[in-house]
Amino acid sequence: MRVSNPRRLIAAAVVVAVAVTAVALSSAFARPDEKPAVNPKVVALQKEKVERMKEIVAFYEARKLGGVVREPIVIEARVALGLAEFDAAATDKDRIGILERTIKEAKRGEEMGENIRTSGAGGLGQDAGDYLRRAIYLATARIDMEIMLAKLQAK
Repeated sequence: MRVSNPRRLIAAAVVVAVAVTAVALSSAFARPDEKPAVNPKVVALQKEKVERMKEIVAFYEARKLGGVVREPIVIEARVALGLAEFDAAATDKDRIGILERTIKEAKRGEEMGENIRTSGAGGLGQDAGDYLRRAIYLATARIDMEIMLAKLQAK
């Protein structure tokens, strides 16, 4: 498949990833004290979401190796995958492990954004603003994930 504008495709995929993340976070906070009923359709959809996010991460990782996509985009996709996995996890133990791993990934993205901010963007031009926006998103997601983790560990 030939893509006439890879940046536009990447931007669209990022929008999807951010939307998925927002849904995952909102569902994670919906009823923290209640155990949700297991609905086979929901379970199937959660598995489908995880598989789709894995495809998106693989897409970005391949584009990164080809020099088309930079690391912050890959990190953002990995965080969205972690949140999809969190939503699909069956046990609190699984959720805790997923959150710990995903928090580390989000911190890496935050650090990249902070390095760009403090170094004056080092010749990144237009990409610098994009990196900084991603760092803000990752910081917010990380804080939300740390709140979820603290609630799970307090149970």
